[in-house]
Amino acid sequence: MVDTIKLDHVYRMTDDTGMLQHSRYSIPDRNHGYSTDDNSRALIMALALADITASSDPIISHSQMALAETYLGFMQHAQRADGWWRNFMDYSRRFIDDNVSQDCYGRCMLACSYATGRSIFGISDIAFDMFQKGLERIDDVKSPRAMAYTALAIVRYAHYSGWDERLKAYALRLARALCRLYNVHDRGGWHWFEDYITYCNGILPHALIAVGDALNDKEILRVGIDSLMFLIDSLTSEGYLDIVGNNGWWLKGGQKALYDQQCVDAVSTLWACVEAYDTTDQELFRDTAKLCWDWFWGHNRSGMTLYDPETGGCYDGLMRLGINKNQGAESIISFLLSYVGAMHLELEQLPKVTISNGYIIR
Repeated sequence: MVDTIKLDHVYRMTDDTGMLQHSRYSIPDRNHGYSTDDNSRALIMALALADITASSDPIISHSQMALAETYLGFMQHAQRADGWWRNFMDYSRRFIDDNVSQDCYGRCMLACSYATGRSIFGISDIAFDMFQKGLERIDDVKSPRAMAYTALAIVRYAHYSGWDERLKAYALRLARALCRLYNVHDRGGWHWFEDYITYCNGILPHALIAVGDALNDKEILRVGIDSLMFLIDSLTSEGYLDIVGNNGWWLKGGQKALYDQQCVDAVSTLWACVEAYDTTDQELFRDTAKLCWDWFWGHNRSGMTLYDPETGGCYDGLMRLGINKNQGAESIISFLLSYVGAMHLELEQLPKVTISNGYIIR
């Protein structure tokens, strides 16, 4: 592990429009433009890093706030009048998708709830407006991960606004729908919500733990803990985090895909464990969160480090023949949000955050 984490690649990947989606090695790939998915995640990342660095390095904190304004502005432009968000924009600033991505909607709702609760003039006001508009679509949300992101968003929003009957009803409806899915598929030692495990799996138990704890619903909390335990047991049997690869995923009754392991799955599992640890104080969850953090540093199936200290970027995943050397937006955001989680748990020997001398600070 290094002594410092450079934020250079975050600035490299971000222009006046938002964060670009992909890179070719460490160079932003303008051919693929931008995604609202990445900019919503980047908004949470920037605000969290601003908090972490506020006392130790006000310059970095201020520059992260400037980035947060850029990411929020992208999200505001991407939201349609009916409350959904468009996801993909090309480099000429034209949105190129017409289909609604419910997962994108859920991630945006979570980012808006996080920003609303910061009480930052301008940023929080716009996030509040977007969140309220997004609530108009909540009855149309059917995708399991979208339901989970949105349920978690409501919990985070209620930390700021307080609970009312409408918010409670929304959160319970989404969480109970996930519990029904779990009860349908919970068979033969397979304690999960679907007959397959794919991407961003941690958000499903994460949301249920948060809702169950916030609303003192023991059944929702139980399903959240039980499903997270199944995920932990499935991913850590070798003593390190062994993510389900997206080259085949994991179908019930089949073999878990070992490769094309993605950074977003490490951070998703880490934050589910943070939520569980904060709720239960069980050291198992803290220890597993540490395994997720250590995954980036070579404690993984390939024994290879994902963070690149030269560029400040994060490689895009573990392949059968080694590392995917591209350093896209999702990967560096996942790495830095994992760092935020590690800081929250006060793990030992964590690097400090810095910007290289001479690099342009927005």
